[in-house]
Amino acid sequence: MVEAQQETIVGHRVTVVFTTLRGVRRVRTGEVLRWNARVIVLHRPPSTSDGVATKNVLEVIATARIIAVVQLSPLPQGVAPAPAAD
Repeated sequence: MVEAQQETIVGHRVTVVFTTLRGVRRVRTGEVLRWNARVIVLHRPPSTSDGVATKNVLEVIATARIIAVVQLSPLPQGVAPAPAAD
């Protein structure tokens, strides 16, 4: 497993698994606009999967509630991910 580094993941497409205040697990996919110690901000493009067009969505997720972040877009050429910390 690889630990995501804040400065390398901004601008990449990721899937975030997190819990709500009620303890329900949610999954969101989008491009990382900002990631700091408190929140991760995802940009979710418009979707027409169900035939109804939706607007651009900014998803703000508290980092304390994040279970996992999976990077979907490849790392730039020559950049190696840092190994996970114990």
